[in-house]
Formats: sequence, structure tokens, C-alpha cells
Amino acid sequence: MRKLALLSPVISILLLAVPFADAACIPSGSPPQGNRDPLARLLEAQAQCPSKALEFRNLIERGGLRLETTQVNFQGFHNPDPGLFFLFEIVSGRLPGPNIVIERGDLVFGLF
Repeated sequence: MRKLALLSPVISILLLAVPFADAACIPSGSPPQGNRDPLARLLEAQAQCPSKALEFRNLIERGGLRLETTQVNFQGFHNPDPGLFFLFEIVSGRLPGPNIVIERGDLVFGLF
């Protein structure tokens, strides 16, 4: 019981801090010229920010961009264990609406 009493202030502080730790979809306070990297421009063109990895992946596919899925072994090239891997998506192509061109290698995201 004593451990719980000691942990309750820490848990309370963490719960109060969670809303302030959320990442914004579009960074506020950016310089006047704005962020011009492909990811920022892609998110900026959306009416709503994707909240899940698969929503983000679907957003890219609906935009007509090309996705190349690559599997990377977590424990190294020579470890044959099939259960330890990451999936990375390499994005390339052109979004017609906001006229965003993403060269292969400019936007890579991982699913862990």
C-alpha cells in the first residue's frame, strides 16, 4: 500500500502532462516561409490529421503516391529469426492537388 501511495503523485503528474505531449499535425509557430519538406506539405494539404499509421498509409495510397514496402531484420543481417523485423515504406510520386513531388528516398516511414 505504501508503494501505491508513493506512486500516486507520479502517476497524477504523468496523466496531467499527457495532453501537452501530443504532437501537432501541422507545427505551429513555424517560420514565415513555412516548412517545405514533403511530409509537412502532405499533412498541410489535409482537412484532418491522420491519427493511426494505417490512416497515414491510406492517405498516401489515395493520393496516388507509390509505396515500396521494405522489411529490415531487427537483430542484424545474419540473424535468421523471422519474428524480429521492422517494415519501412518508401514513398515516391506526385500529389496532383497540392502539386507535391516526392522523390524516392525523401519520405520514408516505419511501422514498428
